[in-house]
Order: sequence, then C-alpha cells, then structure tokens
Amino acid sequence: MLSNLEEFLANCNKTFGEIFQELLERAEDREGKSISLEKLGQRTQYSKSMVERWLKSEAIPSDIAVLEKLRIALNCTEQEYALMVRAFACDAIIKELRKKGFLPDDEQ
Repeated sequence: MLSNLEEFLANCNKTFGEIFQELLERAEDREGKSISLEKLGQRTQYSKSMVERWLKSEAIPSDIAVLEKLRIALNCTEQEYALMVRAFACDAIIKELRKKGFLPDDEQ
C-alpha cells in the first residue's frame, strides 16, 4: 500500500506550468485570439517575465489569489480551475519537500 506522500505524488502528473500552458491555449481557442503574456501579467499584477517563468515551470504564483486572477483572465471553467489549483498545490508541496531534503531535485 502506498504511503500518503507516495499517493499524493502519484497524482501530481503535470506541473503548474504545463497546466497553465494548456489553459492559456484553451482560452485563446475560445476567444479566437492570442492572449498576451503582458496582459496576463497586468491582470495578475506580475511582470511578463514572471508569467513566462510560470509557463516554463521555473516558478509558481505566490498565492491562491493570483490563481483566481488567472482564472478570470483565462475564463476557466470550474474543472480547469480545479486542475490549476491542484498543479499549484503539487508544485508548492514538492518544492518544500525538496527544500527540506525529503525529495531529490529531479523527482516529481
């Protein structure tokens, strides 16, 4: 039987950046036009370069309030928003586990 941590990690199959990229593409398909990273940055009160870091999985938003702003900006469905929150939580927990030495840097 898997431990709670192993079970949790097994459900973290996509990073926040991967989910964010998918949601950005879906939003662009719904709108019929591209959504600029600058506009997303303005709507979340972050720079374009930080939004790019989120897309590359180099960083995650600072808190859930930013996710809510992204949900609105990307016009996410409830299911899409739930995927984004789950990926955010997974990445945040994995980051802390790595920082504390419970996980190696390359495991996810």
